[in-house]
Amino acid sequence: MFIREDISKDLERAALDLMAGWATGRNKQKAFVLNFVANGFQNAADAALKAGFSAKNARKHGSFMLNNKAKYGHIAEVVAKLQAIFDERAVELSVASCLEIRQFWSDILRGNVKDVKFIGVGEGIQKVIEVSPDLATRLAASDKLAKSYAMYSQNISVNSDPNVNISFLEVERDE
Repeated sequence: MFIREDISKDLERAALDLMAGWATGRNKQKAFVLNFVANGFQNAADAALKAGFSAKNARKHGSFMLNNKAKYGHIAEVVAKLQAIFDERAVELSVASCLEIRQFWSDILRGNVKDVKFIGVGEGIQKVIEVSPDLATRLAASDKLAKSYAMYSQNISVNSDPNVNISFLEVERDE
């Protein structure tokens, strides 16, 4: 799993801030943390290898740095904070913004997004081809886009007197 570049840059800055007080003798450990973050917190052995540990011992060192709290507690603490930042950003980015939705509808309207069609070529065989969106799809996208800009709203102004007078009439009863 590779993480988006904007999240990666934010995490790298946060990691460097969190590791700013570390001694220069911990440069391999810093490199390990940065590489572990860059690969999406998925592969400690690969992060250790890229940090400069030998191929023979990379797996052992990666696991050891993440799990040995007595010797490498400072690494686990930083990784936990970075994981929390990553999880928060991932949730934010998992929902499309209004702008993204409008851009998608605009791309459909302009024919920039391709659709997939199945074409029969005979003997029960179908061929998959990419086609531009058809007119109905483009109209639906333009309709949704127009609604998102409130282009269909009717501006109706009603003027009325807010004072209401209620009168009670006396009614004579026949007894």
